[in-house]
Amino acid sequence: MKKGIVIALVGALLAAGIAALYRWDGSSGAGLYPIVSISPDDRYIAYSYNRAIFIAKTDGTEIKQLTSPRADGHIGPVFSPDGSKILFVSYPRKAQKPLNHIYVMNADGSDLRRVTFEEGYILEAIFSADGAKIYFLRSGFYGNYSFVGRPGPHEVDAFSINADGTGRKNLTNYKAYGMSDLDVSSDGKILYLTLDDGPGNTLRAVSLDDTNQMPRVALGEQQGWEYRVSPDNKFVASIAVSEKPLYTGRGYEYELFLVDMESKRRTQLTFLGSYVSKPKFFHHQRRILFAHALNWPSQRPEYELMSVHLDGTHLEKINLTPPAASPQSQ
Repeated sequence: MKKGIVIALVGALLAAGIAALYRWDGSSGAGLYPIVSISPDDRYIAYSYNRAIFIAKTDGTEIKQLTSPRADGHIGPVFSPDGSKILFVSYPRKAQKPLNHIYVMNADGSDLRRVTFEEGYILEAIFSADGAKIYFLRSGFYGNYSFVGRPGPHEVDAFSINADGTGRKNLTNYKAYGMSDLDVSSDGKILYLTLDDGPGNTLRAVSLDDTNQMPRVALGEQQGWEYRVSPDNKFVASIAVSEKPLYTGRGYEYELFLVDMESKRRTQLTFLGSYVSKPKFFHHQRRILFAHALNWPSQRPEYELMSVHLDGTHLEKINLTPPAASPQSQ
């Protein structure tokens, strides 16, 4: 019974942190947004800073701003499979209700065009493995289910649309309390996502040949969140409560873990005593990018980007602060 209570509390605390990341009004949009993308050749990172889209080399050099939003915020950039294009989610910063949309542009920022036009709260989006389609997560209800909860996106499902904006299709009909961390397998046959279905979250694999099923990916008994499958399907990165906390009296510490899919052995990779988020595997290197909250446990996290090798060595910070960065985007 006590173990169940602890797990439920951990889930509630993490849910509060996730809600802070995805507030549609943009109040948490200043600074580095935690969802980033790595180009197919591992040379560049696409990211959002002060609600604008930037790219930089993976060592933090050659920073270039691609968008300059005024009334909107731009977050969640993702490279296309060939690296020629970038999509992102745009949200109105002062709207009375969440109305997010997907935009696509060339990787140099040219030829910007809007893909979605219907009303709705889009959490995140990715390209299909061949670049012909876009998969995205959309919320059917933004609010709270109880007086103690804070408003957030619920009744979430996965959708697809052609890259030219035609052929929108509902892939799942789950109406989940929460979904996140959308990804597609390298062969283009499986959609991976994190499903919030009770205390803690689970990694699900959705076959694009039969989207009516959402089987759970077996990871042993480990509890985690924000799952990400490696390109070779041999590892799963996730965020979980630290097995060796560094501090006492300031709440849970969330660290980066790696699960070997064959042995189901889990290894803690970071020991930062804070909150890390949104792991992302490099395509050709045994290395993971992730966001690290500098001011945990603040409800408005300020992030820096870090990387670590799969064996836990070479923990490095990547400075992505643009030159003369202002507190707000233009």
